[in-house]
Amino acid sequence: LDAEPFTARPGLAAGLSPNRLRGPDLSAPFHGIRMPPRKQIASVRACVLALEGLCDALQRKLPAEAWFCGATAAVIMGIPLPARLEQSRTLHVAVTPPHRTPRGRGVRGHTFTADANDVRLWHGIRISSPERVWCELANTLDLPDLVAAGDYLIQHRLPSTSPGKLADAIARFPGRRGIRMLQSALPLLHDRSESRQESRLRVIIVLAGFAGLKVNYPVT
Repeated sequence: LDAEPFTARPGLAAGLSPNRLRGPDLSAPFHGIRMPPRKQIASVRACVLALEGLCDALQRKLPAEAWFCGATAAVIMGIPLPARLEQSRTLHVAVTPPHRTPRGRGVRGHTFTADANDVRLWHGIRISSPERVWCELANTLDLPDLVAAGDYLIQHRLPSTSPGKLADAIARFPGRRGIRMLQSALPLLHDRSESRQESRLRVIIVLAGFAGLKVNYPVT
């Protein structure tokens, strides 16, 4: 049981006593869920791995039709976000109507209309697809950060999606909040941006009236 989160019933069945389940080395991020101690990881992926652990734990008690969305899915995918969102431990969970919105400590539920292509399996965790995540972030990010998120998704070295697919996603959600932000961000995306701050600076310069920028142009 030290390899992954587990619920109380399998723990008792494996021979753990009720007192052992309340041991100080086992955390209880959600009711009925226990997480074994994990080694500290001193790297830039530490917050991502911590969030993945919470999602893995919560998914064990979520209904099969639920998935992680918004900023939670974005962090798991590695999309660069402002620190307040990257470090947040609030899990955004979505379901389709008429299913009941998930609730609980540290959980924010959402009800979305979605089809099979809107949800992907990422390292065993159900999350919104790259195209849907970008649309969902339009309600949370300002224009420079929304462009930075899109730049990451289409980055030429290892793209998760394409501008065409993002445009199709926008067209499929015409009534959603943030649609104008998405329409403004789409033509500003560039597949050669290397970082969030680089994307933000480029957007600020373009909005100031400068055109014809070359992104990561090779200088020899």
